[in-house]
Amino acid sequence: MTPDTPLPASSQSTIIIDALLGTGLNRPVEGFTATVVRHINNASNKVIAIDMPAGLQSDAYSGTVNIIQADHTLTFQNLKLALLLPGNAEYFGRVHVLDIGLDPAYLTTVESKYELTEGALFHSFINPGKIMRIKAILDTPW
Repeated sequence: MTPDTPLPASSQSTIIIDALLGTGLNRPVEGFTATVVRHINNASNKVIAIDMPAGLQSDAYSGTVNIIQADHTLTFQNLKLALLLPGNAEYFGRVHVLDIGLDPAYLTTVESKYELTEGALFHSFINPGKIMRIKAILDTPW
């Protein structure tokens, strides 16, 4: 595809694989790439993004312009911060983390100011009996 040729139409049964850009994006998509992104978003096809939807910055809220709206995102090894931000949710669809064989010890060597807490940890703190007793105390008229 080039800026000089019309973008192709696709049948409803075609699945579009978005592998337009890498994860190093740090600014909005512009020019011909933005035209391609809008063309894909205007089609009614299923879209699978590879690692990150084109136009979505991997470590920030990316705004609302020229970002692929994927049905599924196949991301590599670990979730990227952008895939955890609610403002980006309309772009990545269902996320699938694919193990690509990186050394598991790698994560212990990388510093981050963020930490992912999963539901199981929260449930380990919650004791329904204690919650009900606290509620009863708070509801008691003095």
